[in-house]
Amino acid sequence: MKILKNLIRGAATLAVVATLLAAPQTAHAVTAAQSTLKNVVTVSYGDGAGFTTSVTATNYVIVDLVAAAPTVSAPVDQGTTTGTSVSYAYTITSNANGSDIVTLTAASTDTNIGAPTVDFYSDLGLTTLIAGGTVTLGASDVYTNVTIAAAGTTVITVPADQTADASVNGIIAGDTVSIGGVIFTVASVTDAGGLNSVATSTITVNGNGTVAALTAGTLVEEQTVIYMAVAVGTLAGVGDGTHSIVLTVTDGANPTTDTTLTTISGPSLQVDKYSANLTTAVAGTGTGVVVNTTTYYPAGIIGKPTETIGYAIIITNTGAGDATGVIVTDPIPAYTTYVAASMVLDPYTGEGTGFVGLSDALNVDPGDLNATSTEITIYAGSGGTGSGAYAGGTGGTLPAGKVSHVTFSVTVD
Repeated sequence: MKILKNLIRGAATLAVVATLLAAPQTAHAVTAAQSTLKNVVTVSYGDGAGFTTSVTATNYVIVDLVAAAPTVSAPVDQGTTTGTSVSYAYTITSNANGSDIVTLTAASTDTNIGAPTVDFYSDLGLTTLIAGGTVTLGASDVYTNVTIAAAGTTVITVPADQTADASVNGIIAGDTVSIGGVIFTVASVTDAGGLNSVATSTITVNGNGTVAALTAGTLVEEQTVIYMAVAVGTLAGVGDGTHSIVLTVTDGANPTTDTTLTTISGPSLQVDKYSANLTTAVAGTGTGVVVNTTTYYPAGIIGKPTETIGYAIIITNTGAGDATGVIVTDPIPAYTTYVAASMVLDPYTGEGTGFVGLSDALNVDPGDLNATSTEITIYAGSGGTGSGAYAGGTGGTLPAGKVSHVTFSVTVD
């Protein structure tokens, strides 16, 4: 009898069935990083005498990050003047399947201007500097089909990550996310994450006025706005300058670039010379202009010996930047004699001082007459001063759009 029992035990059959114990899921095109793939195998067997049992083994696989080049907007080029700053707003959207760190760098090619200073900020007011030029963009994916309501809030179920905290794969309350190309704001998150967790988390979004039907596997991608502040350089010569700045946004292997052109407008001076017969009223040709109550003409003025001829020099800054160091040098015409103390300067229209008579002496006022009385130098614009030496003074400033006037007189020999 004992031998028979042993034979029966030895002849017992084993039925081995391996199964994956997991809740049925819809196939995802891209599974969120940090999701847990839990695989449980079960082996069932009997002893031939009607007794059955089973044993299991579990294996965990963590989905890795698939980095991707982010989508970067292209702001409009800008123009400005020297001594100023401009800022460019960039919208950056993740295309990865999880939390991805991207680095911001800027390289400038400069024409007729010194290098700019470029910084990145997280706010429009340019108060919060982005430390190290790095930005973290979160991302997850929709776990089950859901329809987002046009109003109110909608809960989206997503895979849990590996850490139980206030974020789901880098997405937190207050973030902006792109889901299927539609933009939403995040109202709240609940994170059931933890090591090897197969639970699900939630991302609750606010309605944006449009109903959106989402299928499982649709990526939930964080979108953020950064501000590139450009403090322009110093113009290296006459005319405009440009900063052609290439912004690169990359996670190290997947760069996205955009180029902005900042044009820095310099000053551009237009000079016009007019004359008038101050002894005998003579109508010249062309359109006359009134300067300090006297009408001057661009051409057609005649004068006899001993008569006095007045000259008006009109300097207009037609550029967008301030002109500095404005100096007028004018030789006295042949066959004429300079009229002593006839130099008059209006620094510029609206400056406040109006027309001011200048001395011929070499002093600090903005008018100089050379030792042979054959040339004058006037430091036009506002703030010009003489130095005590002929033509050794400092020219003034003529702001963009302003006009400076200089007049002086000579007698015909």
